[in-house]
Amino acid sequence: MQVQGLGIRDEVIRETMQKGMLEITNLVHEKFVAAGIEQPEVEVSTFMANGMLCNISMALGMPELKPKHRTE
Repeated sequence: MQVQGLGIRDEVIRETMQKGMLEITNLVHEKFVAAGIEQPEVEVSTFMANGMLCNISMALGMPELKPKHRTE
């Protein structure tokens, strides 16, 4: 739905997508702050970007695009 919703130019759908993305971003930020994660804004951005990349890789049938994770 996310990938399809991004391509639909209807204003109501666009506004709904914006609202949903903002709600998810704010929720993740709250959780990261509560967990004491350093630089939560940066980590939220990375988390959201990885999610978008996962959706695109699935839509394109290209699992090799999925995000790689740090090993510590």
